[in-house]
Amino acid sequence: ATYSNDDKLEKAHRWGHMSYRESAELARDGHVRRLWLTHFGSGNPDPEADLPNATNVFPDTIAGYSGLTTSLRFGD
Repeated sequence: ATYSNDDKLEKAHRWGHMSYRESAELARDGHVRRLWLTHFGSGNPDPEADLPNATNVFPDTIAGYSGLTTSLRFGD
């Protein structure tokens, strides 16, 4: 999700990217546990500022940052 809002969707799609909202909709529809937004554009110096664009759709969303890690558990 390179684009924090929908005002540049055409450009985002041209480059194969999504908006925060689109990413959140995909997470919601995919029934995922948590969404980590990453790959922020240089025009987005504060990725958390527009995070409500995603959390309004999928509440368990965070903006990734350098050094963020997690452990994944896979079911049988």
